[in-house]
Amino acid sequence: MLYALNQGFEQVVGQQSLLEKLGLGHHPWNALRVIAEENRAEVNFELVERLAECEQSDWSDFGRLRHAGRRSFEIRKMCSSKPTACGSS
Repeated sequence: MLYALNQGFEQVVGQQSLLEKLGLGHHPWNALRVIAEENRAEVNFELVERLAECEQSDWSDFGRLRHAGRRSFEIRKMCSSKPTACGSS
């Protein structure tokens, strides 16, 4: 997703450069290029920040699952060595 967004911004900047080289229009091409680059940086920042939040949440969730699995394994191990302690026959 990030790659595709940056490709789109690069196309805009590239087309602006081409128009400037062709001498088309009387727009301040450099100012428009700076605006496009500013928007690209903002979008990248926001997207990466959101992805970091999601990854941190996933990391935490999977860590909890791993620890729960380890505890479950330890309990089963304890039950298999002491069947009466866990109510098994």
